[in-house]
Amino acid sequence: MIHIFQYAPMGAGKDFVAEYLEQHHGFLSVALADGMRSYISKNKPDYVWKSDRALEISVGEKHREWFGADFWCKYADQRIASILGDFKATDLIGYNGVIIRDGRFPHEYEHYVNKLVFAPVKISAGEVVRLNRLIKRQGGTVDGGHFYSPNDCPIFDMPGYEIQNNGTAKELYEAIDRQIAILREDGYDS
Repeated sequence: MIHIFQYAPMGAGKDFVAEYLEQHHGFLSVALADGMRSYISKNKPDYVWKSDRALEISVGEKHREWFGADFWCKYADQRIASILGDFKATDLIGYNGVIIRDGRFPHEYEHYVNKLVFAPVKISAGEVVRLNRLIKRQGGTVDGGHFYSPNDCPIFDMPGYEIQNNGTAKELYEAIDRQIAILREDGYDS
């Protein structure tokens, strides 16, 4: 059972990695932003996932301001517990682990890595690679204010295992498989 706290700047491939871990390694994938997106969807029915970054940031920040820095961590923990029961248990029925797919902030790193002992894994990709991915995903435009925002991933320099994602999907899959083997060797497989 391996629990991973994944962090990376936008366009590095966080969702791609998490989806691979779900499909090929049996992980439950949870985004800290799931609760925020659910809240927006309930209040703005025409909302499309990842379509309004400014709104997502505003809602996320307001909820942390109102309810505490760990609000979205607690929301994600409750979601995991509702699916798995005690996600700290060594036997998660139907899953081989949990991945928090979108870590960004120091308090999230502290909660998952230092408190709950998730393996810290950062996804790296060059700036041009990330920009090209975002242009393709967003139909030709990228908001530079969000791309270069200090809120994008201020914890990127925190200690953690690293997966490089500058190449092909096949190369990334091989890197993920190697990283899972390393995490097992390092004792993260409880």
